[in-house]
Amino acid sequence: MSIFSTIRKFFTSDLGKKLLGIFKWVGASLIAIFTGEFIFAKTKSKKAEKIKNEAIKHHDEARTRLNEHLKLLCDTKCSIYSGFGKLAEYIERIQQRPEFILPLEGVDLPDFSPAEFKKLAFEAEALVGGAGGAIVGGTICMAVMGTGAVAGGILGSGFVLCAMGVNMINRACEKKKQAERIREDVKHIVEFYGKLSDESDSYRKDLEKAQTKFAKCLNKVARILERKVNWEDYSNAERRHVENAVMLAQLLCYMCSVNLVLAPTVDEPLERLNEADINKAKADANKAMSQLKIRLMFS
Repeated sequence: MSIFSTIRKFFTSDLGKKLLGIFKWVGASLIAIFTGEFIFAKTKSKKAEKIKNEAIKHHDEARTRLNEHLKLLCDTKCSIYSGFGKLAEYIERIQQRPEFILPLEGVDLPDFSPAEFKKLAFEAEALVGGAGGAIVGGTICMAVMGTGAVAGGILGSGFVLCAMGVNMINRACEKKKQAERIREDVKHIVEFYGKLSDESDSYRKDLEKAQTKFAKCLNKVARILERKVNWEDYSNAERRHVENAVMLAQLLCYMCSVNLVLAPTVDEPLERLNEADINKAKADANKAMSQLKIRLMFS
């Protein structure tokens, strides 16, 4: 008798039928269990995906609001750098001009070099122009990073604020616990965005105060050059106008040199506000402006 005949004979017997019934029950139970596990897993995956998607939406909305604040700060800085270019051109037109070394008490300002200020204006315009007017790379770099990064082209249009955080929240997510971790990460990122938004507005207002006086001095220098171009022919008041414009340009350059954010570290995977340098720059600006007001009164 063949093996197939033996198997057939066994399963047609009473014992075989009972065993076959047991196998069917076990099989059905296993199918039900596996199906239930699959449905449960799928449900968990959907919940995880929902949590993650809501977190990403929350992040993107906060990022859009931040970008609006950074755009305003970027516009202010662009206007300031443009003024640097104009001043540099004006100073270069003045014949027999002295070296402008104009120290302020308690404030260390950068040296004034027409060529360097003109170069800074050109490179700042090129950096933002390369961003196509969008809040990406160039404009973010201009808003939050200092003059050194702009002038050196260090960051350029490839700069992405909070890049590590964005990578964190875009990672794969299949379990609810993973999604909740992403939601927690988004919470910290959004808190940082809020602080940076507030600081960018505050710093922009401080810059605009100095810029307003700078623009007035710049206009006075332009009017002087319409009448005379030789430093020896300038009156004391006219010389003071030129010097004030230079000093305000130096102050603004110093203020623009401050990085608003600190780069991520191993211990701090997200950027942080550069509170120490920001506060120092504001204090120095107040010292400088109080001294400049005295000079401006007699201009």
